[in-house]
Amino acid sequence: MSGMDDSQSQTWRDLDAMPRAYRIYLVNYEELARKLRVLDDPGQWLPIISVGSGALIPFLQEVERLLHNFLAAAFTLSSTINAAARRR
Repeated sequence: MSGMDDSQSQTWRDLDAMPRAYRIYLVNYEELARKLRVLDDPGQWLPIISVGSGALIPFLQEVERLLHNFLAAAFTLSSTINAAARRR
């Protein structure tokens, strides 16, 4: 992108970063939603909460991990958009 000043170059970097941040956000949302869909089907969640199954703690740990990733991706997307807006 020769011939561009710094502000034009930064605008292109902002425009390039936003779709990537959105894609990462969307993938993390879909992974979390897929994991939580288990709760829609008693045939899937009843065995998880059954006493002695040992499945509840690993399920909750995975939900916690996916929630963390989703929130981190949402923050990154928000920060990317805000940074681009501040420079305009």
